[in-house]
Amino acid sequence: MSYKYCIRLSGSSNHGLKQAARILAEAAAIYGDKYALESASFGPEARSNIARADVIISDVPVDSPRVQAVDFLLVLTQEAFERHIADLAPGGVVVADIDVETAGSPGEERICKIPFFEVIDRYVDNYSMINIFVLGIFASISDVLEEKSIRLAIMARAPKLSEENYLSAFDAGIKTGSQYAAGDCG
Repeated sequence: MSYKYCIRLSGSSNHGLKQAARILAEAAAIYGDKYALESASFGPEARSNIARADVIISDVPVDSPRVQAVDFLLVLTQEAFERHIADLAPGGVVVADIDVETAGSPGEERICKIPFFEVIDRYVDNYSMINIFVLGIFASISDVLEEKSIRLAIMARAPKLSEENYLSAFDAGIKTGSQYAAGDCG
C-alpha cells in the first residue's frame, strides 16, 4: 500500500511559504528518499493577501499536483484558515497562529495553536525567517520527514554567511513546536 501525505502552508503573501514548501519537497526527494511535489497558488490568492503552497510526499511517484485532502494544514491568518479548513482530511492536523479563531473546524482534527509572531519576535528576531521557523514547527509536530533531511535542505538553500541564522530559526521552530505539541494540541 502506498503512502501519501499532503501538506498545505497558508498565510499572507509575505510569509515566504512557497520557499518553505520547496525546502520540504527537497528534504523529502533529495535527502529523505521519498517522492515529492511542490506547488504554489498563482490564482486569485497571488493578487490578494493570501498565499498557499502545497507539498505532496509519497513513497511512490506523484502523478498530480492536485491536493484533494490535506493531512497537515498550517495557517498564519484567519483568512487562510477560512479558505482552507474545508480541505482538511479527517483526522488531519491544523497548526494555527494563536490569533486564528478555529471554532469553524469540522471537529475531527488535531489543532495546535502557536503564537508564531510573538515567538519570532522573542527568539528569532527576524520576521523574514518565519518560513524557516515554520519548517521547525513541521519537523517537531509531524513524523513524515526526519529533522536531519529538513536541516540539510535548509542548508542547501541558505545564502552564504546566513546559515547560522537559518539554523537558529529552524531550531527555534523545533523547540516551540515540541513545547506546544506536548501540551496545547487537542
